[in-house]
Amino acid sequence: MPKYFLYHMRKTVVRFVIMALMLCLFVNSTVYSKYSYYGGEHTSVSLTVFSVFGVVAPFVVAALEFSQFMNRRNLDTWFSLPISRTNLFLVHFINGAVQLSAAFIVGVLVAAVKFAAAGISLGRLMTYTPIGICLMLFSYMLLTFLFLSANNLFDGCVFMAGAVLIPYNLYSIFKSFYMLFNPQNGNQIFFTGNIPGLPFNGYGIFNLIVVASERYTDLLKKDLGELSVDSALWTSARATVTKFSMPQLLLWIMICVGALAGAIFIFNKKKTENVSGVSDSWFGYRVLIPICTAGSLTSSFLTRAVIGEELLAAIVSVIAIIPTIIGAFIAYVIYRRGIKFKLPDYLTLAGLVVYYIVCAIIFSSVAPVTPW
Repeated sequence: MPKYFLYHMRKTVVRFVIMALMLCLFVNSTVYSKYSYYGGEHTSVSLTVFSVFGVVAPFVVAALEFSQFMNRRNLDTWFSLPISRTNLFLVHFINGAVQLSAAFIVGVLVAAVKFAAAGISLGRLMTYTPIGICLMLFSYMLLTFLFLSANNLFDGCVFMAGAVLIPYNLYSIFKSFYMLFNPQNGNQIFFTGNIPGLPFNGYGIFNLIVVASERYTDLLKKDLGELSVDSALWTSARATVTKFSMPQLLLWIMICVGALAGAIFIFNKKKTENVSGVSDSWFGYRVLIPICTAGSLTSSFLTRAVIGEELLAAIVSVIAIIPTIIGAFIAYVIYRRGIKFKLPDYLTLAGLVVYYIVCAIIFSSVAPVTPW
């Protein structure tokens, strides 16, 4: 295993160099700058570039590390090597994790040089670094599992998108019904997207990555005295940002660690004859299509909250079902690679129509058009 790890690491070093260089370029141009505001000179500091890297890079690395196992010929070759499947998985997973972490650290070093040259304390940056890396690696665990749940490269990328789409749509459904039965908070929820008092939102682990960088950016600005600039505007803007939630963090740590164990299990059970075939995993199209469709249908009823005319609201809600069902149909065509649907597919589509009718009855009876 060590020899193969070193071989694989040397083989993929160019990827790491490109990834680190791109991050460094963005860090150099975004983490620190000076600007004029109302006749005064102010300092701008931002760690946003690290949150963008922490969200995007795991998608790319998970796909690149495991895409070679989506080819039937390659898979026979890999599985014939004198190394267990578990160790083979660990080599590729750890290599990706090391490259992500190393690139992140290189970017932090560039930021540290910029801060030191400007006389900014490095304490906040050094505290944020392990938090940012850990959150990024948790998302990498989840994305690796979703990618390996597919049988081909395209489906793997779609399944990884499910890491964003599934929690977002589940939260959207819950939010729509919450707004229905709690109209007094409707205006705030509609514009901020957050439910007061609820420690969860629809962006999952990626929200935690973004919020961590924003919180440490705020602390840096506070240290520099920049939070006082136009404080009313700043407070208004920050009110829309979800606070760092420990319950949400613990939930997603458990999900991501479980996903890593699931990825090892799937890799060990992967069969050559299934590669490049239809991806029939429960963690893919089977769940992704109905949840996204239901989320879209439910959200369409929010028009009743912002349209002040009953007839127009009804028309908009009815029209919304047409592109949504067409989209679901196209998704099933991609899933099945044709129009040879199976009985569960028809039952799911029928169930979505029934769900839409039930939602229409509930929303129209519980909340006639009442603009927030």
